[in-house]
Amino acid sequence: MCELLLHNGAEINARNSVQSTPLVLASSRGFVDTVAELYRMGGDLTAVNTQQNHGLQMASFHGHLDMVKWFLSAPRLGTATAVYLNHRNIDGNTSLSLAVRLRTHSHSRESSYRHCQSQWRSAFASESHSTPTEALRLVAHGCP
Repeated sequence: MCELLLHNGAEINARNSVQSTPLVLASSRGFVDTVAELYRMGGDLTAVNTQQNHGLQMASFHGHLDMVKWFLSAPRLGTATAVYLNHRNIDGNTSLSLAVRLRTHSHSRESSYRHCQSQWRSAFASESHSTPTEALRLVAHGCP
């Protein structure tokens, strides 16, 4: 479907009234196949909306684990991965803090956030030690 729309003149990185691109919107709904297709056709993974949320942040916020896994599974961003993972929206939230907010059940939000933030800093203290697997463990599974 994406290919048909683009072939007929649709803009891959068009923006709506809140500056979300099709990729950001599909990410927020957990449409993995659609996001993969949009990316393959030139969709911008780093595009942000007016709240400064990109696709990974939207997937984290809405609890779409498969979508988060997709973002973290393949080397799409190269050396920009650490910057992308640490990007903050206008409320100061990263993908990690959005996932933690969603997944906080038995612990107080503040203590859970501090615990995860400590693990996050350790795992990503140097970019050479950061891996998609570590990011996936911390972000998608909400810090063990």
